[in-house]
Amino acid sequence: MLEETSTSSSAAAGASPDDLYRSPSAMGSTGDSSTSATAQALHFSSGNPRIEEIRGVMHLYRGDVASSSAQFPVERKPLISVLGVPNHMTYADFCKFCGSFIQHMLEMRIVRTEGLEDRYSILIRFDNQTSADSFYKHFNGKRFSSLEEESCRMFFTVDIQYTGSIEHSQHSPASSIEQPSCPVCLERLDQDTGGVLTTICNHSFHCSCISRWTDSSCPVCRYCQQQPEKSICYACQTSENLWMCVICGFVGCGRYREGHAISHWKETQHCYSLELETQRVWDYAGDNYVHRLIQSKTDGKLVELNHHCMPNGDGYSDTLLESEVEYIVNEYNELLTSQLENQKNYFESLLQEVEDDTERESSVAVEKALSQNPKLLKLQAKLDKFIEEKRFLDDINENLLRNQEIWESKIAEIEEREKKLLKLKNEKIEELEEQLRVMMASLETGGDDQPSNKLKDRSTSPLVAESSTKNGSRGSKKTTNRRKNKGPNPKPHSAPFQSSSLHSHAGAASSLNSVILNGEEIVKHFIKNMSLSALFSINNSISPALHRSLSLKPRSLSIAPVACLNVDVRAPDSSQNPLLHDKRSSEVIADDKEFIVGTYARSPVVLASGKGCKLYDVEGREYLDLTSGIAVNALGHGDPDWVLAVTEQSQVLAHVSNIYYTVPQVELAKRLVASSFADRVFFCNSGTEANEAAIKFSRKFQRFSDPDLKDPPVEFIAFTNCFHGRTMGALALTSKEQYRSPFEPVMSGVTFLEYGNTQAAVELIQSGKVAAVFVEPIQGEGGIYGATKEFLQSLRTACDNAGCLLVFDEVQCGLGRTGYLWAHEAFGVYPDIMTLAKPLAGGLPIGAVLVTKRVASAINFGDHGSTFAGNPLVCSAGIAVLDKISNPSFLASVSDKGQYFKDLLVEKLGGNSHVKEIRGFGLIIGIELDASASPLVDACQKSGLLVLTAGKGNVVRIVPPLIISKQELDQAAEILINCFPVLDQGTKN
Repeated sequence: MLEETSTSSSAAAGASPDDLYRSPSAMGSTGDSSTSATAQALHFSSGNPRIEEIRGVMHLYRGDVASSSAQFPVERKPLISVLGVPNHMTYADFCKFCGSFIQHMLEMRIVRTEGLEDRYSILIRFDNQTSADSFYKHFNGKRFSSLEEESCRMFFTVDIQYTGSIEHSQHSPASSIEQPSCPVCLERLDQDTGGVLTTICNHSFHCSCISRWTDSSCPVCRYCQQQPEKSICYACQTSENLWMCVICGFVGCGRYREGHAISHWKETQHCYSLELETQRVWDYAGDNYVHRLIQSKTDGKLVELNHHCMPNGDGYSDTLLESEVEYIVNEYNELLTSQLENQKNYFESLLQEVEDDTERESSVAVEKALSQNPKLLKLQAKLDKFIEEKRFLDDINENLLRNQEIWESKIAEIEEREKKLLKLKNEKIEELEEQLRVMMASLETGGDDQPSNKLKDRSTSPLVAESSTKNGSRGSKKTTNRRKNKGPNPKPHSAPFQSSSLHSHAGAASSLNSVILNGEEIVKHFIKNMSLSALFSINNSISPALHRSLSLKPRSLSIAPVACLNVDVRAPDSSQNPLLHDKRSSEVIADDKEFIVGTYARSPVVLASGKGCKLYDVEGREYLDLTSGIAVNALGHGDPDWVLAVTEQSQVLAHVSNIYYTVPQVELAKRLVASSFADRVFFCNSGTEANEAAIKFSRKFQRFSDPDLKDPPVEFIAFTNCFHGRTMGALALTSKEQYRSPFEPVMSGVTFLEYGNTQAAVELIQSGKVAAVFVEPIQGEGGIYGATKEFLQSLRTACDNAGCLLVFDEVQCGLGRTGYLWAHEAFGVYPDIMTLAKPLAGGLPIGAVLVTKRVASAINFGDHGSTFAGNPLVCSAGIAVLDKISNPSFLASVSDKGQYFKDLLVEKLGGNSHVKEIRGFGLIIGIELDASASPLVDACQKSGLLVLTAGKGNVVRIVPPLIISKQELDQAAEILINCFPVLDQGTKN
């Protein structure tokens, strides 16, 4: 064991005449002439020069004696000196260097050789001569390390003689009870040397230097330096029996009997405490006084390997073989880390207690103040509401910034696509203009047979061919008839032109008449089959030539005017619709009751047409539409881009089976994937079908994910006030009992939880029985309730941990309704499955299920399908809707108009006694009333405003077309406010 010694008595402990350390007289009696001829003297010093220093002389055999002889010196002893050990090599390093012989060493002493300040020497006494010889042979001349040039130099030692000792500043204690100590470094020589003191400060001072250190941050050092006149306990202010925590500086009274010092130890586990009266350190864990072992490379302190400190008399323990110095250093570091951590936790707990107390007192004071003042209560409610709105807006801003780059890239892509489409349209227009130019030139020279033939070759043939392509067998039949009408008595106008061989005047007149009449058919056919936008462009540029050509006809040519070229909000002309001819509302309502199943409680309005945000009934009355077909007509009624897409696609291909590929379906799917979290899309016909597919996909996914599981998760979670559809699976997920009860039993395994109850949802998800969680980010039918980001994020985390799927139903709140393309983007939480429907095709029946690649991998051929789903007609309409709504400027206008209308309603209706709350996101807004909303909805309808109910019938639901203007919103607010008195009449009744 290495032991640091600072007194002469300990240095000579256990010495005898036969031992290593001899007195000068003994040295003289043993040193004969032969010995002195082969030995050399080397002066040394040992000990700590700051405390006590011991000097002496080592008598060594010369190196050439051992190296030049075949045998070692005859009179050698088991005593070896190792000279010139470099200072950077610690004592522990040397023990490791000679570790294989450590069990044979009885004593080891570190000494300093005069004249060598950067090196030290080591005296080693072995248990027998054989061990000493083996050690010499093994290590003499061996390098201390493969990276160093210094090698181990050894000499057999004849004898050692002490010449004297010098004491500095400290004296040996009078008794073993009063141990020498430094009040800063806390060095003690207790009988039990097992304890090692660890503190936040190394306390590396002695009495002679403590006053020189004046800016210490250590509370123990400051106490020893300043020596306050009267120390007191921090807890009870007593001045008796005080102890200071060496770790944190806490001063407490009493080591036993539940004094504050021992209480501090129990709370913090700071087990070392300085007794202020005696300045001794007590270890609560070891229940004894301890000293601190300090080791230095350069200060010359005494380090001994003393057999008196060994656990037994036969050898060293395994721990000593691993070098106790290294063990002590590691223990020091570990204890220091643990004590500092305990100290940190203790002070953090105190700080937390103070914060909790302060918060509790503040809450009590606020509640007391609010209870005494109702106005403050209302202000507090408004403040909470504004804070919630601010948080929501902050989330919106955060997501807008996050998605800025995505939208910029999408804008660039859309602009590039628009440029290509515009170029293609211009090329088509130029081609059509050229064809018309040729046709008109031919019409103007129609009396000449050669131009007639030229017209036949250049103009008629292509148009007839095009007609044949578009009209199928009908066009082929007409062509066949023309070929047959070459015989006698041809039918009038049966052939496009007369034969050029006729030269009579009558023949020429007949030929001219045929040219003109067939020219009429060509123009009518061309105008009839031309797209609206192309006709509008051509009409502006070539209408003069067209009118000149038509002036040649012998009889009037009737060309029907083109509708919808000039878009406005005037009532469209419905007089051409034979179904509406001479119809009255009362007749239609009566026929409805007679021939249609009564599943709808309809309002007594028969709508005939619509334009923009206006609807018109069969009598011509105008209504401002704030229902948009229950959030379907996002682009309003008769949007020109939507009409163009549907018209052009219906003339080409409206429907084919899903056993074939179609371009519009693939294009719409690509757009949906590019603008969302999803990787795959499944098309259907409605929102309830979309949720049915999501139910099937969820259960199939669970079986696919773990095919060996005997009972995979098959249950579902839905929430109060939710609405997911009316088919049997979606109906089972709908919370309103009046929808489910007439058709029970519905699908089992559905649990309804309170909307927003995070704890209940997480606990049920963690059960491992849930296949999927269905949730609406914003509940429409349920009363316009929005989820919180924390709620949705908790569901996302719980589902990820449990292997459960998260399904967002955005049938009503998705696709731009909230000012975001998808409602969940406002919360920054993304699902595994999302269901869409209402606005996607602008009024045509469509539904869609968007899934990740992970979910899609579980679905195989034949797992699900639909006959009409995703046909070319509805997908073309969907592309037109999605391209317009996904424009960032369009979405920004929705957010702006939604906030404008909400602020307007709050301003106008905030003080109304019937209004409990006005809530909403973008252009999905709810006004909760204290009574049924039906009278107000009916009154608004009679005043020309269409709105809906929601929730339990006490919420006015407002979901206008997303294209609505602020002027129309002002008009709607005025009508709504003027109709509110009807609620007062209902209260009186």
